[in-house]
Amino acid sequence: MNEIFTKINEKVNAIANDEPSLSSSECFLKASYESLGDLIDENELIFSHYDNDYYNMRVDGYDLVDEETITVFVVDYALSEEKLSENGLKSYIEQASNFILKSKRGLASKLDESSSVFELSNTISGSFSALKQFNIVILTNKLFLGKKVIEKKLENKLEKILVVDLSTLEELHTFDEEEMGEISIDFNNVFHKGLDFIKCENTEKEDKNRDQFDVYLFFMPGRELAELYGRYGYNLLEGNVRAYLKKTQKTNAGILDTITGKPNYFVSYNNGLSTVANGIEIKNNKIYSIDGWKIVNGGQTTATLYEAYKDPKVTMNHVMVPVKLTVIKHSNNSDLLISDIAKYANTQSKVNESDLSSNEKFYITMEKFSREVCVPQVIPGTELEKWFFERSRGQYNYEQSRAKKTSFKREFPNAKKFDKKLLAKAVMSWEQEPYTVSLGGEKNFITYNSRIRSNEGLFDFNEDYYKKCIGSIILYKTIEKEVKTLKFGGYNNNITTYTLSVISSIAQYKMDLIKIWDDQGVDDEFKHIIRCIAKDVYKLITDTPDYNKNVAMYCRKEECWEKVKQHDFGLEIPENSLMGKECHLAKSTSKANVGTKLIDINSVTADEWVHISTWGKETQLIQPSERGMAYSMYNLLKNNRKPTKKQIDFAKSVLRDAYSNGFVYEKED
Repeated sequence: MNEIFTKINEKVNAIANDEPSLSSSECFLKASYESLGDLIDENELIFSHYDNDYYNMRVDGYDLVDEETITVFVVDYALSEEKLSENGLKSYIEQASNFILKSKRGLASKLDESSSVFELSNTISGSFSALKQFNIVILTNKLFLGKKVIEKKLENKLEKILVVDLSTLEELHTFDEEEMGEISIDFNNVFHKGLDFIKCENTEKEDKNRDQFDVYLFFMPGRELAELYGRYGYNLLEGNVRAYLKKTQKTNAGILDTITGKPNYFVSYNNGLSTVANGIEIKNNKIYSIDGWKIVNGGQTTATLYEAYKDPKVTMNHVMVPVKLTVIKHSNNSDLLISDIAKYANTQSKVNESDLSSNEKFYITMEKFSREVCVPQVIPGTELEKWFFERSRGQYNYEQSRAKKTSFKREFPNAKKFDKKLLAKAVMSWEQEPYTVSLGGEKNFITYNSRIRSNEGLFDFNEDYYKKCIGSIILYKTIEKEVKTLKFGGYNNNITTYTLSVISSIAQYKMDLIKIWDDQGVDDEFKHIIRCIAKDVYKLITDTPDYNKNVAMYCRKEECWEKVKQHDFGLEIPENSLMGKECHLAKSTSKANVGTKLIDINSVTADEWVHISTWGKETQLIQPSERGMAYSMYNLLKNNRKPTKKQIDFAKSVLRDAYSNGFVYEKED
């Protein structure tokens, strides 16, 4: 445990150096939050430390997961190695529960509205009847030896307590810098034997794409797979595709029951693993080693096997796991091929869209620009810097660990690091959809990514487009910083996205984002405009209608944006900040490139949609969610209803996927 404790301290100190405004506990929570999605549903983390000894209440952060679930964090960050006692845990649970109950009974009215905790308390109060579950996460760098998942009732709501301690963080490999390294398994050295296999031969000789990979099937002893997971953890999961590992989930509980009760039946009951690799060594008709091995589907199975493996009462001698291995040969499309395998293999388990999309062409190109395009030397004589696009989680830290730390940070300062979720927030705010951004990082990204996919071929992804994207991020981060100085406390994220959307609206999409890139910021005059708009935005979004008193939920409604957009802010964007024509980064449009044709989605008939749905089910060449979307479009058109922007974006992707996979529409008489 000493090693993981040291790693945590080093990471916390590194974050504290980059963000001195955060406390040690907040740095620890920020560093740990991403990996907690493997244990519990996430949306977006908001810091909100509140401690009241008199009423025995405490909270350090929260996550408005969805309309039915709220997660509350209590952080216990220790400076020396020690254990968390049962009484200590009980106290933290009581403090968080008391905060929830006091909030229901009007605690918000006694809190400073400029404090971040006010938003949480007010949200609990305004939506308590609609909420079904509260998650209480006790996050600590201490070691806890008791039960780590507890479920009970809190005034007829499910209260799920999750203890994330030192050992849990070690299992999650949260603080491993080498997370993105390739894994090579030598079965002969590790297990003193090879694995029997069957190779799937290509029967379609004219399929040139099929030559890019080979497919093997084999059976792996469950105990050996569990041992590998214990050694490598989430490094085994391809591209940070992380399944949600909840033992209480019905699927996982069933896996565990089979392991413990009917181990002989495991191979029949379980679908097994889908894996990819870069290379393979075969001797005497056995697989002896696999290079760059990654699991693209089967994280739930693997982690549950590991849970059983840790229990000394469970024997796993008869558990066998079916494994499909796709060995990718060297090709220009290897990243895209792995991405597609992951995409189509993960149709049942919940996986973050932002993780699953890491290997898509758009983000690979975004990464390429970020490694090549230097920012303008705003201060003559200074060293050239670049913005660093973190295409996969942990990529910045990993690449920094491989390079000289000092020179790497000079070239790629931490302040110029951005990921897919920040990109999506900035762009969707610019496209005047703050209600979508207010849904939270992951949900907003799903909409953004669907828009990017469906608009493929409709815009030029060149260096200027990249600079405009960075310009929108600079604007977003500037607004975020100015909003913090105004000390509204609650709803800062909502105020930031709505303020950027207002600026875009006043400028009629003509704000010069390239100028912001060139200047790497905005001037003081424009910062004054930002502060004026933000003050009005705060008043507008907190003036909720009688039927929706929950500010956070109200901000997620398009009607909120319509009210804000119609307000007279009495401001103009300076001429030197404008350009001559509109600029869109992810425009909502009904047009889509389908093969060699430009098709308007409005011209697709209900009959064509139902044929796509039926064809998809028969061929299994598009995902179940895409078949469902096709059928939804059929129903909408049949009942003379119009699809939403979100439905149009998804429908365009479905249409393109169907035709690219061989769908042909033949109109029936």
